[in-house]
Amino acid sequence: MPDREPDITITLPMPPSANKRLIPALGKDGIPTLLRSKATREWMRSAALDVMAQRRGRVIVHRTEAVVSLAPSNFDADAPIKSVFDALERGGAVGNDRLIRPYTVTDNLILPEGWIRVQLWDTGERYERKRNDPAAKQNREVENALVRTFGKRPRLGGTGRTR
Repeated sequence: MPDREPDITITLPMPPSANKRLIPALGKDGIPTLLRSKATREWMRSAALDVMAQRRGRVIVHRTEAVVSLAPSNFDADAPIKSVFDALERGGAVGNDRLIRPYTVTDNLILPEGWIRVQLWDTGERYERKRNDPAAKQNREVENALVRTFGKRPRLGGTGRTR
């Protein structure tokens, strides 16, 4: 991480556990889907307000480095990351949570149990999607060939979802 004070420091309560974050439901078209639980929605609303108050008007729109410090708990270290990054975006601390790269997860013995602290550094590095990337073009051509052959897009990463 940079050798300077973080641009933004946010302290939040831990989000609901991964097992309580999503609930199964039927979508509009009758296809099973997962929705955020009531506890998750309430936590997200509260966390976003906390982020708005703690960021003091600052917003990072460039690539961002982060240190996520966890109070001692039984959580897996990676369990709260996505929810916390979503709250940072919703609360306006970062323009897009996909720009938080790299990030480090550490223990923090000073934080009270059930709390998480995120320190953010603006790298000043612009994020630009590479639209003319030859590998991406080749991947699109392969996907299109699969659609022509099988009539559907390939499955992505074993999640069961298709594009």
